[in-house]
Amino acid sequence: MSTHTHASTGGGGGGAQVVAGTYTGDGAATQAIAGVGFQPKFLIVYKQLPAGVTVYRCFKADVDGAFAKLWDNNNATLWYEVDDIISLDVDGFTVGDGTGSGSGVNAMNLLAQVYTYIAWGP
Repeated sequence: MSTHTHASTGGGGGGAQVVAGTYTGDGAATQAIAGVGFQPKFLIVYKQLPAGVTVYRCFKADVDGAFAKLWDNNNATLWYEVDDIISLDVDGFTVGDGTGSGSGVNAMNLLAQVYTYIAWGP
């Protein structure tokens, strides 16, 4: 399940778009988050957790190919991952369970975990 809050910037009908929203992880190998309204050019996803708990943030740009950057706030570690944010899709994005990543952490699709995302597009 995902929710979206839309905000547009720019002018002339061709301005940049920014969408913030949430989704809940389902623990599956992949989960498509649809309904963003455009194909993101840049995306940030992070876990919603209480203070003092490890927070993972993941960043992906349309020029990153198969990779995304996973930031572990607790250890100040940055990994280049292939199975956290898998793709930037026509109407959203697809996240994975981290099994194909170097960190081996299910940071972006943990069962029942709520995530916040911010997507920027054309």
